[in-house]
Amino acid sequence: MKRSIQEILSNIRKVNADGLRHNQASDEVIRNNYLKHDKVYQKLCDIEVNCENQETPEIARKIMSILEGEA
Repeated sequence: MKRSIQEILSNIRKVNADGLRHNQASDEVIRNNYLKHDKVYQKLCDIEVNCENQETPEIARKIMSILEGEA
């Protein structure tokens, strides 16, 4: 699932289910790690779903249509 780096950074800064935040790493470190691993994921993935600026129900519908062969 593909998201913009700004969405990734925003989500990482939110409170987790355990009530903690990920404030230890700087935005630059997070961005660099994301970009480094994103290249690997792009090579290995069977399907890439662009989730940028979409809510969970929209993403779920998109994934279901791909799995059902409609996309």
